[in-house]
Amino acid sequence: APTKEVKGMGYLLDSIPKTLWTAEYTMTEFNARDLLAPGADELNMAFLETLARDGFCTITNMPKPESLEVDDVGSPLNELAHRLVGKLYQHPRRRTAHGVMRKKMATAAAADHLSDYNLANPLSMHTDHAFIDGAPGYLQFMLQAQGSVVTKICDGLAVAEYLRHADPAAFAILSTVNFTHSLRTIHYDENGDYCHKGSEHGGVFEDCNTHPIIQLNDKGEVEKVAHSEIKRGVCALPYEQYQPAMEAYVKWMRLIEDERFVKRVPWPEHSVIVCDNHRVLHGRATQPADGTERCMVWAYATKYIIDTRYRLLRQRQLEKAGVSDEWTTRLPNQLINDMSTPVLSPLTNQKREGMNDS
Repeated sequence: APTKEVKGMGYLLDSIPKTLWTAEYTMTEFNARDLLAPGADELNMAFLETLARDGFCTITNMPKPESLEVDDVGSPLNELAHRLVGKLYQHPRRRTAHGVMRKKMATAAAADHLSDYNLANPLSMHTDHAFIDGAPGYLQFMLQAQGSVVTKICDGLAVAEYLRHADPAAFAILSTVNFTHSLRTIHYDENGDYCHKGSEHGGVFEDCNTHPIIQLNDKGEVEKVAHSEIKRGVCALPYEQYQPAMEAYVKWMRLIEDERFVKRVPWPEHSVIVCDNHRVLHGRATQPADGTERCMVWAYATKYIIDTRYRLLRQRQLEKAGVSDEWTTRLPNQLINDMSTPVLSPLTNQKREGMNDS
């Protein structure tokens, strides 16, 4: 057989077969205590492989934060993410790696500008970071720090593939025509703390990104979905492209809200939902039924950080089998992939201890 050519990053998690899902799909649930237990490498691999396969999972039994103040409320999520994947992506202006949404905070007076921060407002299905070049937030961690709710998610990959077959012309437009997303962030001050000082102060930051909604790799496969109607800017398209592009866009908007594709997920207090933000869209969760003030904490990790963590876990698999780390650390991802194996069987969809269906 001819020798394989090794080129590019060869992201290991990209080799995990993806499962396209709709509203009836059963998601996987992990227990935070099991994930963080000593010697949990295999379960940590299963966690990352589940996200590569499904783009979504939940984590239960998170510790209660000491308070709902910005630093305290983010501590449990930061510890979880640092242990599971490593360093988190951080907004260029925000002081903390995590963000907070709740009614009783400094941004409350900016309700008109921060309509997506207003937890009482409806919010269309979207991915985050559509307005940032490359959408750096690959995995999105969201902790329900106070109040139990029900949220909704949608597999953008499944919708894109449905559209590819149902309306090839619309798919071609959404995967080639560039749409602009942009945002002026005004709610962090010069020190990176939440504020409401209007739009003329030292913490103001501007983002803009122009890209297709559906992004393909060189094989024509869907690599990323980046969409947010609330952050959509001016469509600077040639006149003859505008009407077909808007018709395709409206079809996309309807499909990602279609009950066939939208799954509702219970999100109890002190639990985390984790999304592949390059694939899974999410909308507004319900308000807590008992009237409790809802407080949600979120954070992101980049694809490079996630995949290098998974690389280390696959290397350890080889090292336990007797291969020296002096060699495993020198191997490109493509060889690591050939020499080691995922823990989730693509054929049996087998589960490990600490995993449950929900």
